[in-house]
Amino acid sequence: MNPRRVLDVGTGTGIWAIDFAQQHPSSEVLGIDLNPIEPELPVPPNCRFECWDARSEWTFAEGESFDYIHVRSLGVVMDHHLLLKPVYNHLTPGGWAEFQEWNLKFESADRSLEGTQLSIKQLGGDAARIMSYKHILPEMGFEEVTERKYAVPINPWAPGKQSKAMGEMNKTNILASMRPMSTAILTKVLGWSTSGVDELLAAARKDLDNTQIHGFMTL
Repeated sequence: MNPRRVLDVGTGTGIWAIDFAQQHPSSEVLGIDLNPIEPELPVPPNCRFECWDARSEWTFAEGESFDYIHVRSLGVVMDHHLLLKPVYNHLTPGGWAEFQEWNLKFESADRSLEGTQLSIKQLGGDAARIMSYKHILPEMGFEEVTERKYAVPINPWAPGKQSKAMGEMNKTNILASMRPMSTAILTKVLGWSTSGVDELLAAARKDLDNTQIHGFMTL
């Protein structure tokens, strides 16, 4: 695949857009995010960034389209119609869209999660929405839809060098996202106090450090 124009939606630090631009010097890569992008890596000349909210109306010029649109970790915070329809509308005919999403429900095959604070109902997120993408995408006009699932440990409990490395990286991501993904839902929607949220998250962090808890998330 060597697309001419590429869009990275929810680019975050810009690392994916930068990496893709470096690997595909003939591609024009645009990364967009709600927050100002401050890349830590050098930005290649075929990569640029813009700050705007993908939940608002997409303001590309009429007829402006992309050969490849990459979306990561937005399905749990955006209504799928607000996210998927603009992607479809701005794809070049024959172009490709890729959605990388986490099912935020922590699971375990040995029931070691039982009695812990690592619960989707407590930590927020809509797991059902992203699990239905395979059926929603064709309804919106997407063709040749393929779904792949990967089980990723929530900490370095799993045997094997690669599994432990993945678990350590996933643990870092979970710790970084726990508060921003939980606070608004728990306080504004469910009426929790700030101190109650702090206590819950402290207990969840402790559970996350426990490698006797054999949890995983699905990517």
